[in-house]
Amino acid sequence: HAHCGAMRQAVQQITKVPTCVGWGPTKTIAKLANGLAKDRPELEGLCDLTDPQTRQRFYRNVSVGEVWGVGRRLLPKLHDAGIRTIEQFVEAKPAQIRKIMA
Repeated sequence: HAHCGAMRQAVQQITKVPTCVGWGPTKTIAKLANGLAKDRPELEGLCDLTDPQTRQRFYRNVSVGEVWGVGRRLLPKLHDAGIRTIEQFVEAKPAQIRKIMA
């Protein structure tokens, strides 16, 4: 966590470009974390989703549309199936998700 904050600060000082850093156990979760770091001022540009409990807190309140790869075609299908949050997506049965994505 400290390394990411130091990296963010160094980029800001050298380039004068504000940056955000997000990380997680998979590429998709890291991309989500980076998006949250950008969109939520209370995170101060840093978002760590490596801890399962932290992920669960965010998943409960974040739209499934924020997940990388869920686009305009897939989002309405997920909504029609009652899946609106990342938590609902994660808890859905794999067979249900496969059917939606087919």
